[in-house]
Amino acid sequence: MSNEVQFDFDEDQSPEYRRQGSKLTRLVVKWSGGRIDEAQANYVLLGIALVAFTLSFLLLPSSAEISPPQIPPTLSFL
Repeated sequence: MSNEVQFDFDEDQSPEYRRQGSKLTRLVVKWSGGRIDEAQANYVLLGIALVAFTLSFLLLPSSAEISPPQIPPTLSFL
């Protein structure tokens, strides 16, 4: 009596898993009319994010300026 268990798997039977892109990526592909693929849509979204980030620094008021600390005058006790 043989206690060996053998499994016979074919590589062709394994399902293919493909990661779907994000909803924003699919939306960019849809708006482009299918002229760009998902990888290019990711670059478009990255470019939009970089432009928005850059514009946020340019359009914000100059609150980023740091004024020197105010030092009170010294008191002389003599």
